[in-house]
Amino acid sequence: MTLTITLLRPAADFPERIALSYFCRVPVGTPIIPNGLWEPIPSAGPYYLSGNIGGVVAVLRRNPYYHGSRPHRLAAIVYREQPRTGAAVAGVEAGNADYVAEQDPALAPGTAIARQFGQPAAGQPRRYFATPLLATDVLAFDTGHGLFADPRMRQAVNYALDRPALAAALGDLAAGNYLPPGMPGSLARHIYPLNGPELARAGR
Repeated sequence: MTLTITLLRPAADFPERIALSYFCRVPVGTPIIPNGLWEPIPSAGPYYLSGNIGGVVAVLRRNPYYHGSRPHRLAAIVYREQPRTGAAVAGVEAGNADYVAEQDPALAPGTAIARQFGQPAAGQPRRYFATPLLATDVLAFDTGHGLFADPRMRQAVNYALDRPALAAALGDLAAGNYLPPGMPGSLARHIYPLNGPELARAGR
């Protein structure tokens, strides 16, 4: 019941990296198949994956063998991936869902939903909370061929990008780093402008 990992060289950030979801520990021989496994996957955490319906609905159940300190009060958690935002919000309003984790302009601060549930009537609980997700949207350049093989061209495009406009289109926050806030290694400073394009610097 012990997992042993031997490193080839020192890695000070190894505990942080191994804690990410990409490195979830699974038994040796677990197959890699499209849309995930149908059968439960053993887990060392407070919940385990008990069902996966076509990669669209995932069911987590409380792990009876977990005796750690992490919260596990709920008997089960159901995730529905890629729902339509309107239907997801309606589910929360009707009490059939608890949380919508979507980057959608309809859920951004200042929208009708944010005003309605962020400042409810007297005596009613506030139900709108905008929480950051540990994810980053990126534009990928083909750095092996063509114009973007030149680092100077990639730098010019980074200065010319209108990050606030891109973020608004996605219902997201403008960022200039690969790692989102809250993730170890994220920088407080930004290399490229967040208040709009700087065409003068892009043309240098």
